[in-house]
Amino acid sequence: MANKMRVLKTMVIGLGSTGVEICEKLIEKVKWELGDVSKAPWIKFLGIETDKSKNTILRDMGNLYNINIPPEEYSAIKRKEKYLLERLKLDEWCDFNVLDSLPGGAVNAGVGNIRMIGRLAFFYCYRDITKIVEERINELKNLNPSDAMEKRGKLISGENPEIDFIDDKIRIFVVGTLCGGTCSGMAVDFGYFLKSRYSKYSNIIAFFSIPTVLLTDAVEKKANRYKKNAYTALVEINHYCVEGSKKPIYFPDNQRAPMEDHPYDLIYLFSPFGTAREDIEMINNIIADRIFYNIFIPDIDPFKEAVNEPPIADSATKQAPVFLSTSLNYMEYPAERIIEACIYKLLSYLFGKLIDRKIEPEVISKYVDKLNINNYDNFIQWMIDNFKPSQLDNFVKEKINKINDEQAFEIEYN
Repeated sequence: MANKMRVLKTMVIGLGSTGVEICEKLIEKVKWELGDVSKAPWIKFLGIETDKSKNTILRDMGNLYNINIPPEEYSAIKRKEKYLLERLKLDEWCDFNVLDSLPGGAVNAGVGNIRMIGRLAFFYCYRDITKIVEERINELKNLNPSDAMEKRGKLISGENPEIDFIDDKIRIFVVGTLCGGTCSGMAVDFGYFLKSRYSKYSNIIAFFSIPTVLLTDAVEKKANRYKKNAYTALVEINHYCVEGSKKPIYFPDNQRAPMEDHPYDLIYLFSPFGTAREDIEMINNIIADRIFYNIFIPDIDPFKEAVNEPPIADSATKQAPVFLSTSLNYMEYPAERIIEACIYKLLSYLFGKLIDRKIEPEVISKYVDKLNINNYDNFIQWMIDNFKPSQLDNFVKEKINKINDEQAFEIEYN
């Protein structure tokens, strides 16, 4: 295999339930790659969710932050209490009549697909979010290759290649759907929040999903709401990405958003192929796939010159397109992944034959040497170290241990 493991420092921030689900799918892919997500210290996760009952692995990892507004504070906002008006600058943007539309009179079970309340929840929890994001970004900034290598340890294959960060910049991915209220309502503000703090040493990329054109009231009673939310969010994002005068955005800490810039460096849109739940799951999985390959196969990173030429400006407006799309052709790039998969598939086949006593160890050793991966002994040790009892029962594990013995094929079956 390669002498160095080339990766990108990355932070993935999931906004709302869909954003959290995309993070979960990416975590599973990292586990598949390295054995555990803790072995990838160059990846940081954060889920920002308005539904405090959301069950997710991010909570177990300490990477979920609920942006909730308790009933008494929500009532105070509706009463236009001065301390909240000034802190959240509500007179500048809040439609107080909309606040009555949220069931329960508090933000603790989502925002009822109401975009304005998604923004309200973000501003209300702004200070905590600032601290949480800052902590993770600083950890990535201070991470060096040797520490990353130590935390990662040996790969599942038994190799221990050096870590190579291909550049000094952090990739920040913001993921979620524009159909609901949480992500859709805070998409622009959150992008500018990141830009105002981290633009000098990061690339900020948004991966947002939008409804399929096939979505109608016949298949989803909230279809019109989802479409209106997505459309309004896209119009809003587009407004802040085109030239011209824009009303300034001020955060609760009185910091002004960098209005001369766009909220994100790149914005990708994804739409399901159909209306079924599995279609939505597929899109979430594709987004997770795209981020996974961006981390572990840096050659497909959109900021690599060989991959992504600057967008061509429209001849009439003289502006580059705001929204981008991606396709499955990025799968052409990680050829090394395909080769690795084939190698391990072959090793699995050979090992199965060995267990069944249908092939001699010398034959396996010959194949392993030709593949230039590991020697036979290391391969066997890898099998012993990495197969858990739930995956391989004790009966077979005993035989793996005995394979290192010269008398491996004299095993007596009970």
